[in-house]
Amino acid sequence: MQLLRTSKLSVAAGLSLALLAAACSSSSSSPKGSTGTTVRGASHGDTASLTIGSPSGTRGFDPYKCAYGPEQNILLAGYDTLIRAAADGSYQPSLATSWKYTTPTEFTLTLRSDVTFDDGTPIDAKVVVANLTRAARTLAAITAAFALGTKSITAVGTNQVTIALSSPNPDLANILSTCAGMIINPKLLAKPDDMANKMDGSGPYTYDNGASITGSTYVFHRKAKYWNASAYPFKKVTFRVIPDFNAAFNAIRSGQIDFAVGTPAEQPDAKSAGLGSVQGNINFFAIDLRDRQGTVVPALKDVRVRQALNYAIDRAAIIKTFFEGAGRPTDQMLSPDAKGYDTTLDASYAYDVNKAKDLLKQAGFANGFSISVLSTQSFQLDQVLQAVSGYWAKIGVKVKDDVQPVATWSTLLISNKYPAVIFPFFGLPQYTAMWQSFAEANPLNPFHTPNASLGVELGKAAIAPDESTRAPSITNAQKILIDQAWYAGVGYDTVIWFYNPKKVSAIKMQRSQSMPHFYDWQAGT
Repeated sequence: MQLLRTSKLSVAAGLSLALLAAACSSSSSSPKGSTGTTVRGASHGDTASLTIGSPSGTRGFDPYKCAYGPEQNILLAGYDTLIRAAADGSYQPSLATSWKYTTPTEFTLTLRSDVTFDDGTPIDAKVVVANLTRAARTLAAITAAFALGTKSITAVGTNQVTIALSSPNPDLANILSTCAGMIINPKLLAKPDDMANKMDGSGPYTYDNGASITGSTYVFHRKAKYWNASAYPFKKVTFRVIPDFNAAFNAIRSGQIDFAVGTPAEQPDAKSAGLGSVQGNINFFAIDLRDRQGTVVPALKDVRVRQALNYAIDRAAIIKTFFEGAGRPTDQMLSPDAKGYDTTLDASYAYDVNKAKDLLKQAGFANGFSISVLSTQSFQLDQVLQAVSGYWAKIGVKVKDDVQPVATWSTLLISNKYPAVIFPFFGLPQYTAMWQSFAEANPLNPFHTPNASLGVELGKAAIAPDESTRAPSITNAQKILIDQAWYAGVGYDTVIWFYNPKKVSAIKMQRSQSMPHFYDWQAGT
């Protein structure tokens, strides 16, 4: 048995939320268990190569430094996860053939018995325990939800692992389908600094360090032997880092790459060029009104003030401007594919300047007030905040936009220096998203605002046996957050990926990720 003594305080203090590079939305499925013996994938013959345009590279090959999305896709070439997230929001077998909650605080995984690392080391319960113990002790964004609630991890025989939780967490299947669930050879695990430029996993591809350029190009070659070889038709996969969306679109249109992120405005040209596309509403943009007890900005203590800030925003106009109308204006962070989603909450704060002014007057702030908001230029966050600031100025609220580099922004997210931050709520199933952002003791609630009713609903959701029974509590929690105006929502953006259908097919947007996972792709026709 491995006993874990990671304290919530130390996790909160050390947590670096480098989340923005990979936004995710809600996942609508969190099943109690799953069984099976093979991952999907059918042979379509060998295809020589596939070149993927990636908006970001990696920070080395330590999975716990990854930030979902594009970075996770690169790491999936060399590492297997314990569980896989399917495009429809369900979870499927990978290194684990089945899993289940035996109690709300005990989660058991059954492992494959036929998988080894390249050097012949078997992936057994002992190896998985070593990896997950490190995850539970690692203070990083990708592992935070796991580290905050894990009490012990135990090997049961050679192919079963039991995770004991200090408090219920219904989203372990999701967590173990991300970088947090990637399994590394114990020899590399013993030398974590070597992960800066070295991979040693059981994944389908071998990393070619000599042909790669860190931060620019990542080259992988398919392994001669792999336990699920039929799922990977491409002999060679290259990830080319192209941060600029226009440059990426030009590269795919000219045939230099086969897959790239784009914008809604490029869809007509993409169609003319014979490109395929997939898209989804991924990130819920909102200004998190964190100083809900008025510690820094006294006005924010009054719920009427926070409600006024919501009524003052013309969400439809902002979404149309920034996302070509392909986004979705809404007040709620729950997406339509979440079972707790409630259509009546989408327009809780219809745009009404007069009502906003009246609420400020009732609260004693008829002349408005000033507020500092933490932001970053990445992913249009600062531009969206500027649009919101223009609407708030109409009711006398002056915004000081503190723009920071994304790395600094992500670190400051857990500080109580700022009364508000612009933030994309994403990347996690809805229970974890709400719990991590709004539970009283958690790092993304740095002023530790309490709300007894919210705590009760999140507590009910945590112990619900499945998503259907969890949904009413999630809906109630969402209603509380909106009624109390803990944030000023803007709406969902849209993410579009273009691909060359002659080279690659079966592209589907992951419902819980900002991009399709390449382990689902097939050769083009």
